[in-house]
Amino acid sequence: DHMVFLEDGKTAVPASNVQVGDRLLLLNNKLPKEVQGIEKVRRHSGVYAPFTYSGKLIVNDVTASSYIAFQNSKSLTFFLNNGGNNTTKVTTPFSWFWIAHSFTFPHRFWCSISQCNAEEYTAAGVTKWVDAPYRFILWLLDQHPLILFLVFLPLVFVLLLLSILDFLVFTQQQNYLGFALITIITAICVVRRYIRINVIK
Repeated sequence: DHMVFLEDGKTAVPASNVQVGDRLLLLNNKLPKEVQGIEKVRRHSGVYAPFTYSGKLIVNDVTASSYIAFQNSKSLTFFLNNGGNNTTKVTTPFSWFWIAHSFTFPHRFWCSISQCNAEEYTAAGVTKWVDAPYRFILWLLDQHPLILFLVFLPLVFVLLLLSILDFLVFTQQQNYLGFALITIITAICVVRRYIRINVIK
């Protein structure tokens, strides 16, 4: 389910969760528009999901996300079975937008330094770059919550690192501070490794 942004500009919710009275973020920071009614439209022709550097796009003047939510919630949620019909819902602070945007940083960074004109899509309209991870997440969400937690826990640290790099590169890209920092950090790591190898020899 693709997401749309609420008036604060930071909260992306699945489009199916939008309710009458919600205020949506509009193009060019116009005053948010309150949802007056909801009409379901069914299309069978299929669509493509373009990726943007910001992870956002404009659809009918409404700010939407180019990413999807894998659950019917704005954040990753665990459902713990307490026995019988009792289920505990645990909502994490990790929004689907943040997860997807952090994950796609390498792709977006690569496209920012090269010509990404040859993007390829599957028959379902999913970019081939995310097709395998997309299927993996669908599989993972069907597993026991403990397996989901154990797999996702180390991924959080990777996503945090990617999120920091994303901030450095794309937020600061006007003055190339992010690129300079990454270059310096990489150079330091290479030099330290070279020195260590020489010391061992």
